[in-house]
Amino acid sequence: MSAIPHAGTTLETSPDDTTYTAVAQLISITPPGTEREAVETSDLAAGAKTFRGSKKYDAGELELAITYDPKLASHATLEGLRTSGNTIYWRITLNDMDTTATIAKFSGFVTGFEVDEVNRDDEDNVTATLTVKVTGAITLTPGTSS
Repeated sequence: MSAIPHAGTTLETSPDDTTYTAVAQLISITPPGTEREAVETSDLAAGAKTFRGSKKYDAGELELAITYDPKLASHATLEGLRTSGNTIYWRITLNDMDTTATIAKFSGFVTGFEVDEVNRDDEDNVTATLTVKVTGAITLTPGTSS
């Protein structure tokens, strides 16, 4: 059994699925999770409800937190996505220490961007949390070992 460490995981964005730019000062990522609706198939004779999975699924949302600095190019890009609603490409690369890394790619648009509370504790950093709605399927490419 192998374990994949959190450290070294990256999140990148791309307008064209060709050139990717890393999101700077990334604190955390909660990758999207899929959800499939249950469709009832019970008939009048059924003693208990029966179901099947729907043909389509919802690929979920990506949540991320950053140490926010609007002067950074990648944060300015995220800020622009907050207001434009444009769908772009996102790529999560896991640091699984194999010959090639495990990569999850998907399209999505920013549905939430919030600069977190700023308070009198001068030791805290200004952070922001973002939510990205995934549109379409997520492509997962497992890493390969040497």
